[in-house]
Amino acid sequence: MNHKKFVRFELIVLAVVTLLLAYRVMHGPPEPKGAVVLADIDVESIHHTAFSLDRAGLITIDAVGSFESANKADSVLAAYGWILDRRRRDVVWRMDPFTATREHGRVASVRDTVELGPGTYDVYFTSYGNRSNAHFRFSFLDRLFGHESAWRSDEDKWKLILRGTDGENELIERLHDEPDEVLAPQPSDLVWSTAPMRGRQSREYVFQVSEPTQLSLYAVGEIDDDQMDYGWIEEVVSGRRIWEMTLDNTMYAGGWSVNRAFRDTLHIRPGIYRSYYETDPLQSWKDWVANPPFDPAAWGVTLSANPISAVSPFDPLSSRTPIVELTRVGDDERRLAQFRVNQPVQLAAYAVGELAESGRYDWAWLRNNDTQESIWEMTHENSRQSGDDNSNRAELAFFRLEPGTYSIGYETDDSHSFDSWRHGRPDHPDRWGVTLYPVEEQVDSSVVEVLDYEQISLGDDEGIPAPPAPPMHVSELPGSTIAMISSIGNEQRQSTAFTLDEPSRIHVLAVGEISISGRYDYGWIENADTGEIVWEMTWQNTEPAGGADRNRRYNGTLTLEPGNYVVHYNSDFSHAYGDFGDEPPFDPENWGVRISKLPL
Repeated sequence: MNHKKFVRFELIVLAVVTLLLAYRVMHGPPEPKGAVVLADIDVESIHHTAFSLDRAGLITIDAVGSFESANKADSVLAAYGWILDRRRRDVVWRMDPFTATREHGRVASVRDTVELGPGTYDVYFTSYGNRSNAHFRFSFLDRLFGHESAWRSDEDKWKLILRGTDGENELIERLHDEPDEVLAPQPSDLVWSTAPMRGRQSREYVFQVSEPTQLSLYAVGEIDDDQMDYGWIEEVVSGRRIWEMTLDNTMYAGGWSVNRAFRDTLHIRPGIYRSYYETDPLQSWKDWVANPPFDPAAWGVTLSANPISAVSPFDPLSSRTPIVELTRVGDDERRLAQFRVNQPVQLAAYAVGELAESGRYDWAWLRNNDTQESIWEMTHENSRQSGDDNSNRAELAFFRLEPGTYSIGYETDDSHSFDSWRHGRPDHPDRWGVTLYPVEEQVDSSVVEVLDYEQISLGDDEGIPAPPAPPMHVSELPGSTIAMISSIGNEQRQSTAFTLDEPSRIHVLAVGEISISGRYDYGWIENADTGEIVWEMTWQNTEPAGGADRNRRYNGTLTLEPGNYVVHYNSDFSHAYGDFGDEPPFDPENWGVRISKLPL
């Protein structure tokens, strides 16, 4: 071969080598071979696959991760893998910093074998690190001098490979394209599960227990000094929590130090309970900020029961006869129902409405007529999303009511209500409103008596204020109402007189508009014989009345001498009953003053 041909040959070989090197750089090293392979792992990611075994076998594991520090002998792993038994929710193998071999300071290499029985297994590899503030890149100097995040430069080495021993790769059947729900806990006696949960969510399950039952709980969440992603179980009527995830009763769940898990059994008696789980926006399933727990798909709470036949969902819509039903409410309406409770009773209210974090638009409430105490108001915080739109909300609330007279109401604004949906329908559109049910299956009709229903228009197309709401059944209240100015609109001046023949203790309920800078809608009582003001609404003696900050309420008692008295109420040109320019108070029909004489 002459010199020219030899040079040409060398050039061809060099070109081929160059192309091979370029291909290698662009496409990386060839994928490792094995029955299960996790490779090409990025920083700040969790990789997952699954496999099943139809018989017991010995599995060979080849894994490479990273230590958090190149210099500390007791350094933990920042990037690592593990295997989870899907049925038992136990870690059957994981990379251990104490048995891993150090290579080049930070690289952790493991070759191991593990014997596994028949079943389904989840394989994970995480590379978020163990601190939530490590989300930044690093320079060459950081890497050279061992910056705490320098382990991230090892990503091209990370892998987790499983093989059957002695070439028995057919022992391992790789599973593909499984939905998230399949990865979550699924015990044979499952009652309810929220897993796996994303951030900014809340789930609840109301259930009835018919006999003493063992309730098994498995919960994974985030708890540090505060409870961030956690759950609890409460008795629905008393609100007493019989179980709650805390830092003390949970164990470390793997990964970031705030990942916590609870696994135990509760013995519960017959009754009605509510299980609840909520998450904050920081981290959750598929949205981790540091290394996840060893069982990431269990993020949430899972309940199972023995006997499972003793536990059933509590659904008053299908299992109870309504006592009061204010539903299919349209735009600009207020529905009111008043009822008398003759014996202590447990009741449940189911309400569907429109609520946002910034305000309430279509919502329900329950009030004690005797004391004017607000017993319950529908809120965004305590309600759950109903349908695709987050502003459509449903709430199931429970109360124990003592004998007395009560009002339940529902109010809508000028848009998005029954049969006129502006942004999506709720799950139960015909329940738009509020319905009151007995908690017990059998309640005598004499225990709760409905007194009347009222439907009020809150305005017409010309913006004319609605007529005043009818007075409550004050004759049914303990004591007697001796003066009332109620449902006051804008720019009104009203007065009414009353006489006391003896020293008397009176109860005053007044709602109006007062701020620190002044009084706008307010009431006062004047002694008609002397002209002395014996009581008046002020910022100091009132409390928030719900809704806008300027809504204020006085709810108290005072003693008056015999004589003639006049109660007055003034309103200014805006923000009053029938035309609230801002969010109304919880009990808008009480905008005014009511005076009752109480026994001494």
